[in-house]
Amino acid sequence: TNLPMMFYFGGWRTGLSGAPSVAASFKNFTRRYAELKAQYPHLPATPFGVFVGDEPDLARHPERQQQLHDGLALVKVTFPDAITYLNMLYASIGCPGPNPGWPFLCNSSTWSGDPEQLAKALGKRQLDWLSTDEYYDVSVAHYQEVYRSRLYPHLRPDQRIILLPFAAFCEIGCQA
Repeated sequence: TNLPMMFYFGGWRTGLSGAPSVAASFKNFTRRYAELKAQYPHLPATPFGVFVGDEPDLARHPERQQQLHDGLALVKVTFPDAITYLNMLYASIGCPGPNPGWPFLCNSSTWSGDPEQLAKALGKRQLDWLSTDEYYDVSVAHYQEVYRSRLYPHLRPDQRIILLPFAAFCEIGCQA
């Protein structure tokens, strides 16, 4: 059985010290995928999906939004049918506002930015799937309401929000 897989491409983050250009990073990504295909012939000719990162804090660092745009453009030109996916920092769209369970998320020393501007920018990007981390003492209904009121109005009809509640539960509560 072949399961769809996401392959990670974080090379769009060109603002990091010593980081190569997005074009050089993507060239390395495509070269590595070709190597994997040669080693594992069952892999598809092109990736099912490309995961472009976890919590890049796009609201607090809006300069990263253009970097993401540039990286996504390379992915879609080369692999037009690949699903592109980004997991965002919840505070990027959930703050400011009522946030049951995790009030520190919207503490001004740990969060800043404009969630509406970010939502509008995400709707213009070549992103297919979006998600945020789902914290454990906040109801799924609360996440759905935040998505419904803050994100959906700005997304294209073909974009999707992926809700994966409790996916990393053991990060905070499981015994070894």
